[in-house]
Amino acid sequence: MTDFSLKLRLSTDTRIGLLRHLGRRALGSRFRLARLLLPDVAGVAAAVGLSAARGLPLMDGLLLAFATLVGLNLANHALGLVYLPRFRRELASSALTSRPVSVHLSALGLSTEAQTYDWRDVVGITRFNGLTLVNFSTADCIPIPDGDLPAGVTPELLAARIAVWKAA
Repeated sequence: MTDFSLKLRLSTDTRIGLLRHLGRRALGSRFRLARLLLPDVAGVAAAVGLSAARGLPLMDGLLLAFATLVGLNLANHALGLVYLPRFRRELASSALTSRPVSVHLSALGLSTEAQTYDWRDVVGITRFNGLTLVNFSTADCIPIPDGDLPAGVTPELLAARIAVWKAA
C-alpha cells in the first residue's frame, strides 16, 4: 500500500458522539452502570428510610421513591435538552475543532500538519488544576501544564504574554 494524505473534517455531531464514545470506553461498563444505578438506589433507600422514620407504610415509601426517581430522571433529561444545544453551538464555533486536520499515513506512521491559530480565535485564558487553559470557546481549549513551561516562565507570565500578543 502506498502513502496517502487526507483532510479530516468532523461535524459537530460526530465530535460529540466521539466524546461520548471515548468517555464510555475510558470509564468502563461497571463505572457507567454504577453511575446510573447508585443515585437511584440511594434515592430509593432515602425515600423508604424517610417513610419508615415517619411511620408511613412501606408501600408509601416505595411510591415516594418511584416518584422521586421519575422526577430526577425527567429533570436530568430536561437539563440535557437545554445544555446540549448550547454545547453543540460552542463546539461548532471554535476555531480549534472546526478546522480540518491534515493527516499523512505511511509505513513510518501517522503524522499531522501543524496549524497556527490566530490570537483572535482565543476567547480567554483560565487556570485549572496546574494547567493554563488557552480557551477557543467554552467547550474546548489547549491545556498547557505548568510543568511543561520553559524555565523562568510562570503561568502568570504566560498569561501576560498571551494578553500582549492577543492585544497586538
